[in-house]
Amino acid sequence: MKAIIILFATAMVVLFTGISGKRTWLLPLSVLGLLAAFASLVVDAQIPVISYGGMVRFDGFGLAYSGLTVVAATLIFVLSGYFYRGLKDTLADHYGLLLFSMTGALCMFSFEHMVMLFLGIEILSIPLYVMAGSRMD
Repeated sequence: MKAIIILFATAMVVLFTGISGKRTWLLPLSVLGLLAAFASLVVDAQIPVISYGGMVRFDGFGLAYSGLTVVAATLIFVLSGYFYRGLKDTLADHYGLLLFSMTGALCMFSFEHMVMLFLGIEILSIPLYVMAGSRMD
């Protein structure tokens, strides 16, 4: 649960940093948030099963898939920094949408109730629809 909150807070901070115009801070903040989420997943792995009100359940499989996804997203962010360095536009919306998609993925991996599965799918897919419809030159 802490990883979901960390990713959501990181996405909000990245979006507000983009509004302030500090483009060079976007990638380090995003990677720092992803690393913090991974660290919280490692800490949560010490506890056998964590359940929150019958909606979300963090067991071994959920933590493993969440960790794998966070590591993959970290690699995507690090490798995309070189690709986007020549772009004049701010990337806050792109990074923020990716982080919101990660939040939905973590909700999907740890659902215990069908409502959380539906919310995870929606939180994952809506930012992806926005990114597919936006134009990035």
